[in-house]
Amino acid sequence: MSKPNSKAIIAKALYLSANKPERIAELLGVTTRTIQTYRAKALKAGDNWDEQKVTKYLDNSQKDQESIYADFVEHMYEELKNIREDKKLKTKERIEALSRLGDSFSKMRNIAAVENPEAYKHGIIKATIEMFISIIKPVISKECLLIIAEELEAHQEELADVSL
Repeated sequence: MSKPNSKAIIAKALYLSANKPERIAELLGVTTRTIQTYRAKALKAGDNWDEQKVTKYLDNSQKDQESIYADFVEHMYEELKNIREDKKLKTKERIEALSRLGDSFSKMRNIAAVENPEAYKHGIIKATIEMFISIIKPVISKECLLIIAEELEAHQEELADVSL
């Protein structure tokens, strides 16, 4: 068995990180043709760089969207908490603030339902679980937290299968 070519390994990593073959060749001090040869040899051996690049992009895209939605939901919870705790707000002002918050949430939900409903659901689930854990963490034992974490991991498929 031949020793793996370290430049080919680096070239693949750079390629999967969305670098163009020309840039990879420049960074490694080889020709663009050499990068194409690395890709061709890898493909012949069943290692499809292009397929992996697309998969990585889609995975990252999904994670980015989930993060956006989770951040939005976290912001919504924080804003709701601020409205509830603000003693200076009169009842009418509190109602108006809650109404604006509800409108924002509704608009985001509509956008998410069109763009990527799965990422939206996962974002809400993640933000809700994180908020729940932050609330109970100070009052329960590490053992209980570990059990919760294990159960969440064991049931993540079921948790992701929700309707909003």
